[in-house]
Amino acid sequence: SITKRDATGIANIETESGGRYQINYNDSSWSAISIPSVENIMCAYESTSGPEDYQDGVWYRKYFIVDSTWQEKKYVTLVFLGVNYITDVWLNGNYLGYHEGGYTPFVFDITDLLDYTGTNVLAIRVDNIPWESTEAYNNAILPYKKCDWFNYTGILRDVYIVAQNRINIVRADIKTLDNSGNIDVNMVFYNYKTKNSLVMFKLEIFKADFSGNKITNTIINDAVITGSSVVTKNFNLTLYSNSVTSRKENINIPSAEYWLPSNPSLYILRLTSYTNGVIVDRYYTQFGLRTIKIEETRIIANGTLSPFLVGVGRHEDSADKGAAVSPTDIFNDLYIIKNSLNCNFIRTGHYPNHPITYKYADRLGLVSYCEIPVVWFDGTEFDIQRTQRYIAKQIWREMIYCNFNSPSIWFWEAINEGGSGTQRANFITDLYNDAYSIDGTRLILQATAGSDLADSTHNVCDIVGINMYYGVFYGSVGNYYTQTRDALIELNSNFPNKPVLVTEFGNWSNPDDSGEAEQELTFTETFKAFKEFAVKTIDGLLNPDGFVIGCIWWNAFNWYTPITGLQTMGAIHMDKTTFKPVAYKIADEYRNYTYIPPDYIFQGNLDNVLVYPNPWVEGQSSVDYITFKYLTKNSIVRIYNVADSLIKELDKENEYGFIRWELDDYTGRKVKPGVYIYYIIDENLNIGKSGKIIIIK
Repeated sequence: SITKRDATGIANIETESGGRYQINYNDSSWSAISIPSVENIMCAYESTSGPEDYQDGVWYRKYFIVDSTWQEKKYVTLVFLGVNYITDVWLNGNYLGYHEGGYTPFVFDITDLLDYTGTNVLAIRVDNIPWESTEAYNNAILPYKKCDWFNYTGILRDVYIVAQNRINIVRADIKTLDNSGNIDVNMVFYNYKTKNSLVMFKLEIFKADFSGNKITNTIINDAVITGSSVVTKNFNLTLYSNSVTSRKENINIPSAEYWLPSNPSLYILRLTSYTNGVIVDRYYTQFGLRTIKIEETRIIANGTLSPFLVGVGRHEDSADKGAAVSPTDIFNDLYIIKNSLNCNFIRTGHYPNHPITYKYADRLGLVSYCEIPVVWFDGTEFDIQRTQRYIAKQIWREMIYCNFNSPSIWFWEAINEGGSGTQRANFITDLYNDAYSIDGTRLILQATAGSDLADSTHNVCDIVGINMYYGVFYGSVGNYYTQTRDALIELNSNFPNKPVLVTEFGNWSNPDDSGEAEQELTFTETFKAFKEFAVKTIDGLLNPDGFVIGCIWWNAFNWYTPITGLQTMGAIHMDKTTFKPVAYKIADEYRNYTYIPPDYIFQGNLDNVLVYPNPWVEGQSSVDYITFKYLTKNSIVRIYNVADSLIKELDKENEYGFIRWELDDYTGRKVKPGVYIYYIIDENLNIGKSGKIIIIK
């Protein structure tokens, strides 16, 4: 229940509990279960009845023993990664606190409430307020309407205890500042009830190694580090008793490698604290360098045009576990999305997913789109959240801080298909400003209903995000291409200076798969319109008329829903192995944008241009340059790496018709051996020829 947790409110909850929170409560008749798990009884595989619709309360009790040596040495916290929806927690009969929201982590300090010599009793009360209930509406819970994913009840994600030294490293947030390897590292330290201490810190940055089975690691430690540190920096701080201290360091990573879906380069920051030469604490975080900004109707990633984003949505659901999926389940889903559907982009449902999701997306090379569950909100409910309850902002911040260091997350979304106008704009603006004050490295959007092509609330977002179901939900049924194309033209006319991201499109296949052919046709014809206005062609070249930066097929897999029991818009069935015809069509079309071919197409009117690679004759030393000969007047040569990042731009500065590349980048540093792509641009700024350069040393 949404009851104020003051002394009276807590007392009322404890009275209502019948003593379930107390140490000596008799729970011998209770069932033993494993968590994470859902309380809903799961249905038969892909049954149209869906799982049991249990939206109500559950109590849990757990007995455990801790190491007695922790009592004088450790700071101990209790971590929940996700419980739906309101959680109240007691330890040994003492009320710890509560949390509202089903999809973000929360933590309690339990250091002083543990029994270090005996058995501890943890009591947890979960209240999943039913969607569509009066209480849900009156308090504008997230969400309050019956939405198109299943409202599972229970402890959906991991629960665990963390024991740290009392002088500990809380977190390190890493922000990429530019395309020259400069980052800010914002660190937080805590001295829990020890004397004032002078602490030495050693900050190290390593290249990450997620090769082989390491790609599925859930723990970040020395096992995923490769080579020696690329950065080492030492500093001292006095940490005062029972206080929090912050520190910001500006770091330059030499020869920095930037993250893109085609080249998901990652680093590990290792931060170690010492007192009197003895290690006190060690902290690790996975991160990557990535910059994004808007230029006209395009996204510029790491200083160059972003790839065209082709992706799918994914709900955190499974046929047998519901939303209580394991890291293995999550990785397998993302692996299919990346390698079987050929995606470079994923929208993670309408809520923050398990935190490991974004770590895996970082490693696999999937641009991610993360959002809070503000779905189908109307004007009054926007105001309740913005001016009275503030839970949306709480969950917004939890989402941002939890995933701060993931380079794969390019988008934070505030609302999916909201109503109202002014109230929605005010709500978005509030969250927009909040995100930029905390983070500022991602783009803020909403996903509007595609039937309104003049929605003025797009003006308070960085880009236009729109769900497009022309021929499915609106317009003439079955007319996918023409209506989608016309809608895009009108949308661009209304917002000529904003990129457009198609945040959803799709259709059902029906429970008996009778609609598979129509589902496939929906994809083919709708995507045809997107391709026409995509910012990049299938050859990776700029489309001067392009303004669509990407699209999301809704969804990768079938899922359960309270609306129809089973949702069949997925490209793949819930067994994750039975592909529908549309899945193969998605894979074929998306491959054109995500596959890097071994050779690039020659085109234009520069057929006489010759490229001479490093000349080498046995007995002589190699010459470290490449010559581009017989160029037309005012030609330019641009060199890119396989991650589509511009390495060097060369101008013809002589009358002899050639340009020499000294195998260096913009900073003058020699590039590494590998594959590079060149584009020769003539005086009319047309790409006349392109090709591949392989450097072997």
